[in-house]
Amino acid sequence: MSAHALPNSNASGLSPAAIAWWAAGAFVFLCALCLQQHLRPVFDRKLNAQQAQRWQQAPHLSMSFTYGSVRLSGSVPAPAARERLLARAREVFGADNVVDALEVRAHAVPDDWLDTAVSLLWLAGKKFENGKIELHGARVQASGAVTDAATKDALLDNMQAIVSEYATLQAQFTLAAKHAQLAATLARLLPPGALQFAPQSAVLSPAAKQALNRAAQALRKSTANIDIIAYADAVGAPDMSRRLSVLRAEGVRDYLVGRGVPPQQVHITGAGEAPARAVASGRRAEIRVRDAR
Repeated sequence: MSAHALPNSNASGLSPAAIAWWAAGAFVFLCALCLQQHLRPVFDRKLNAQQAQRWQQAPHLSMSFTYGSVRLSGSVPAPAARERLLARAREVFGADNVVDALEVRAHAVPDDWLDTAVSLLWLAGKKFENGKIELHGARVQASGAVTDAATKDALLDNMQAIVSEYATLQAQFTLAAKHAQLAATLARLLPPGALQFAPQSAVLSPAAKQALNRAAQALRKSTANIDIIAYADAVGAPDMSRRLSVLRAEGVRDYLVGRGVPPQQVHITGAGEAPARAVASGRRAEIRVRDAR
């Protein structure tokens, strides 16, 4: 054979039939790959349309917030969803400060509906003064009062990041007057007579402790300074009455500080006797918010 002869076409050891099968397989693979690339946008659009439709048909869920408490109402798609929402609410607000008015109704909800609700609940619990969040179909509506402009901007950014791309966020927040809402909330949580003591005692009653538990939830979120003013029975020597009133004020302060209220924000006054008042009214303490204007 000449040194310049052409090489044998079968030098690889593959028969023409094997080469043909290999080529056909490669062609089929390339065709399938191209088909997948062309059909993927179609499948994605179909999936997106299903998610968007599920958001449109999602149930109504309402979360109403006041200082240190939340009320959950509306409907959820399953008992497990209800328990998850309540567990997060109790984690953020405490079990005694959660009102459960939820109903379980079968719904085909979007995959990210429950995650959105739980995340918004956590965020509102950390940022809201007072307010409300509602998930109604593909609309997420939020309103309330916040302490300052920086908190408002951060809250809007965080909520926008949480809300699904298939839903629309409608938010309206106002800036609260300095500590005014806290004063109003404490007036509601601690009505006259809420902090009562037994005669000649500085021990808080169980009812007073429950009231202070609710107040502590609000005070922990605020930078306001508060005054605790305690009185004593109009009985006995004035010096003893004054000392008893100081002990009562200290008892209220220590209870609040023990539940997370910053001690530097709490100031006490032992007012001594309250001779112009009834004896029962003298066995009390009250909390006032400074700069509630």
